Amino acid sequence: MKKILIIGTGFYSLGYDEILGICYSSILQWSKENNDNDILITFLIRNNTKKKVRHILSRKRKNELFFNHKLKVKIAIEENINFKEHSSAFLILPEKYHFYYSKMLIKNKVPIFAVKPFCFSLKENKKMLSLSKKNKTDIYIDYHKRYDLENRFIGDCIKKDKSNSYQIIINYSQNIKMMKIFNKWINTSNPFQYLGPHYLDLLNIWFKPKILKIQSFSSNYVSKKLKLKTSDLVSVNMKLKSGTKTIIANINTNWIENINYPMRSRQNIEVISENLHINSDQGYRGLDFVNKKNIFEIRNNNFTFYNNKTLSGYGYLSFKAFLDKIYFNKDNKSLASIEQNFFCSNVLDIVRKQLNEN
Repeated sequence: MKKILIIGTGFYSLGYDEILGICYSSILQWSKENNDNDILITFLIRNNTKKKVRHILSRKRKNELFFNHKLKVKIAIEENINFKEHSSAFLILPEKYHFYYSKMLIKNKVPIFAVKPFCFSLKENKKMLSLSKKNKTDIYIDYHKRYDLENRFIGDCIKKDKSNSYQIIINYSQNIKMMKIFNKWINTSNPFQYLGPHYLDLLNIWFKPKILKIQSFSSNYVSKKLKLKTSDLVSVNMKLKSGTKTIIANINTNWIENINYPMRSRQNIEVISENLHINSDQGYRGLDFVNKKNIFEIRNNNFTFYNNKTLSGYGYLSFKAFLDKIYFNKDNKSLASIEQNFFCSNVLDIVRKQLNEN
């Protein structure tokens, strides 16, 4: 039997209102695809309250009703967990808890799939890398935007491009209602730490850059009105170097103040070099591509797409890649390793320090 441990029972794990949780949904979908019901899911909770148990069971049923598929599930408090008996674990909780749980999992040789950003600092990342190598146990991070067809296309274009200078402009906003869903976590973080890592990961796999300079600033006009102790807008400007290539990257992250805005997020990335111009709308989906020979537009699949009792989209592909690696030993080189997270953690450390000083 495959024993899978899920640490975290919130929005991304089990869902919220009518939205299904991507973690548990992905395991259900993967189980259906492989016709494998010999799976036991354990949800770890820190406090065994009736309210918490009811929440998990209610969200579990909502996910399973959609897929018309069930798995064996149990709920256990941390003190009663035997980490060693699990064959994989999902860390679906804020990064400030990653180091604590990762140490226990790695020492018990349980491979980990964690939401971004992994751990709170570059120092913690390096400690976990050393521990994972010592115990020969892998840690992977859910950087699902690297599975997005548009981002893969952009990466291929950059790889073929002979330009020496690039301007990357990224704007990523989420609806302010998300601040209320994640309010406990948001108070310990900022929108760049929450929204920025996916695009830092893309910059890393596209360029493998060195950091030359970073400048960041923030505002808290909206969060003050909501009595939250966090920024609501963070803008980060970076000068990066990769061989002969110089990259100027600007990443703007913020909350959309209009709660009636129809989309959960706005995401746009623009890549400009001497030879090409790419503009990708990753909220409404679609990409415009221009170079010296071609002008065309492509369309892409969504982060998640629920249809006919199945789940697809690049959000699912990320979880599937991890499950395939652990249980079928499929060599999927698209998985994000802990080493590949160093660039992201380094940038987050610098930005956090600058924002605190300002």
